[in-house]
Amino acid sequence: KPTKFPAKTRKEAEQFTRIVRVLSLLEDNLKRNYTATRRDVFYQDVELFRVQSKVDLIVEAICRVMETSGDQIGAVASQKGLMLGSVTMTLISGETKIIHSSNGEPILVPRLLDVDSVEPTEQIEYILVVEKEAVFNAFMKSSTSIHPRIIITARGFPDVLTRMFLHKLSESCPDVPVYGFADFDPSGWHILQCYRTGGPQRSINTMQQSCPRLQLTSASILDFYKKSNCSPLSHRDFQSCRNILLKWSHQHLTVDKMKSVLVFLSTFVSLALATSKISLAVPAFAKECIYHDLLEESESLVIGYQVLTGGNFELNFEIISPKGESIIKQENEKYADFVLKTFGLGGYSFCFSNPYKDLKKVEFSISLASNADQETTTKKEDVVADHSLLEIDRNVNKIEKIMNYLRAREWRNMSTVESTQSRTVYLSIAVIILTVGISLGQAAIVQFLFAGREKNYV
Repeated sequence: KPTKFPAKTRKEAEQFTRIVRVLSLLEDNLKRNYTATRRDVFYQDVELFRVQSKVDLIVEAICRVMETSGDQIGAVASQKGLMLGSVTMTLISGETKIIHSSNGEPILVPRLLDVDSVEPTEQIEYILVVEKEAVFNAFMKSSTSIHPRIIITARGFPDVLTRMFLHKLSESCPDVPVYGFADFDPSGWHILQCYRTGGPQRSINTMQQSCPRLQLTSASILDFYKKSNCSPLSHRDFQSCRNILLKWSHQHLTVDKMKSVLVFLSTFVSLALATSKISLAVPAFAKECIYHDLLEESESLVIGYQVLTGGNFELNFEIISPKGESIIKQENEKYADFVLKTFGLGGYSFCFSNPYKDLKKVEFSISLASNADQETTTKKEDVVADHSLLEIDRNVNKIEKIMNYLRAREWRNMSTVESTQSRTVYLSIAVIILTVGISLGQAAIVQFLFAGREKNYV
């Protein structure tokens, strides 16, 4: 967003003042031939800048406009990332400098001031980029003699210095694969994408921070599928998926890459849907849909919903097949359970419409059930064990249904109590206003009668 002067609002005036202040500090640093970190710039005027991120955004904007880097304007990024391995840095003057982690201990990613190239000191098999420091420590404790490698982490979202270091390192050894290891969620994908592209905005500066060869490790969705320790899908996760598509679609992703992004996001959503329940808010006179792909003929979709809050607890519900046909259509229902088996593979839509004026909160659950024939056994011990497992499964399902029913009852009773309380408050206010009005009216009548006593009204 451009900053204009004279500013129309206080916020724009403060932003313009910050930009002028940063330019002034950078000019002083250049005159003194002094290179400061962005953190140093921030501490020069904490009261004005308030947070570090505002300084970072201003410095990056200046670099984009001037098509230069932070090193050349005297504002380098602070050292944040960690590295495990040994590299040789060649300076612009031709001198070489070896940086290595001794005794298996990590070191901070080195500064790249006046550095022309960065290359491994010895032959390595791969470069590994990990998202979190805890995972980095786990790799660090493993044996390095079997697989010579360089491991890098920015300890979260990648900072400028770590991205530039990875860019120079990957350019010096184009035949060495670069792998990325991050959480299986939209945030993890976003972090790896920042390593790949250098950031969401195209400029010479971001091109010097990109590593297009970075690829995901060969982890499969089957490694996580139907695991009890999967985190439930939240509204924030859905919003992150949407933001990823909006942020990256127009700048960096070709058609093929966009397909891979959609596959990743749909797989993530499918994984979360297969292991969790979703709470969905349906506004008044609105329609909200949930989408899910059925990919195997041997699987069925087990779905259920129940209205937790809102008016008479009734909604309209519709299931649409991959062919666009309406499979099930209900009106004014409070809850239901279904099993979809033979309506084809592809994307299903589960839509709730609210024809009432009250906001409705719905709990929607979806899971996958296998239709594959189980192997039969003739051993008596196996038959007894299978029977016991089936009995346990039936009891667990029964307990789960009872819990869902009790939870729905609790939500509905709570909603009824809150509605009754609000009505009681409104009624009490109305009674007070009416009582005060009657009292004022009686006082006025009495005053009128006694005031006119001398005129023979009484």
